[in-house]
Amino acid sequence: MTSQKLGFLSSVLCKWHAQATLIGKYLLPVLLLIRFVILGAAVQTVWLNDKGKFQCNTQQPGCEVTCFDAVTPLSLPRLWTLEETQVQRGNDEVKGHTLSVYRACVAFVIVVEVGCSAAQWLLYGFELSTDFSCGRSPCPMRVDCFLPHAWEKTVFLRIMFTVSSVSILLNVVEAVCMLRAKLRRTDGDFEE
Repeated sequence: MTSQKLGFLSSVLCKWHAQATLIGKYLLPVLLLIRFVILGAAVQTVWLNDKGKFQCNTQQPGCEVTCFDAVTPLSLPRLWTLEETQVQRGNDEVKGHTLSVYRACVAFVIVVEVGCSAAQWLLYGFELSTDFSCGRSPCPMRVDCFLPHAWEKTVFLRIMFTVSSVSILLNVVEAVCMLRAKLRRTDGDFEE
């Protein structure tokens, strides 16, 4: 990770820290740290040169590429980093966040987390198999293909489901806490 990204994250954490409840103050740093550590380990060890290690028991030109695309329709590391690229602005500058923007960001994180978790589940389920039977064109017949590091990918897949579930839960709790604080302030205004 470059120092520019670390500077951006530090800036986001400082701005959001002022708006967050107690849960929110720890939610973002912990989940980002967990995700970056997991992604750093996953990309470097399990998904590096994945296409080059994927094998099918055929010599038909194009068959192996087609089967690889069928077994991995979307790169999981790309799906997992989707949220980082959605939060970061193009000029790497963080504008001042108000409470309403923070609330919108919490809602956005919940929607993105649910959407990405649903996409991950629809595309891969909860585990990846070492062997894969493929019968797509241009393969002359059904061929057996073999996905490298399937067990390690399954472990990372389950860890990311867990992290996403915790993130969704904590963001919902954060939203409820902010709503309760807003209602208390509103009730206090009516009593005066």
